Amino acid sequence: MLKTSIIAEPNKQEIIISRTFEARRELVFRMWTDAAYIPEFWGKSFMTTIVDSLDVKKGGIWRYVLRDPAGKEYAHNGVFHEVSSPDRLIHTYEFEGVPAVGLVTVTFEELAEGRTKFTETSLYPIGRNS
Repeated sequence: MLKTSIIAEPNKQEIIISRTFEARRELVFRMWTDAAYIPEFWGKSFMTTIVDSLDVKKGGIWRYVLRDPAGKEYAHNGVFHEVSSPDRLIHTYEFEGVPAVGLVTVTFEELAEGRTKFTETSLYPIGRNS
């Protein structure tokens, strides 16, 4: 696995995260869309991730709750707008309690030698202070 790249430029509405995995894209896609695997990688390493719901289909919802060591919970949710296995996912993203919803496009690009380039592009509305 190679290092994660994060691009978040000042005064831009998007955040781009990419990483190359030493695995075929079908496997990377499955890990990203199977509730059994989400707690292994989603969220901060010191937190526990609970998959409250995950219905990976157009119109399906997802909701993950992160719990810190003190028991405080942080919920994240969204709705799937496109599911094209194993190529692409498009969904909304909301950190519950924050008045902004992002649109997230995730692509899984098959590379040579069984590797996969994962790219997540999150687009957020312009805030009042932008």
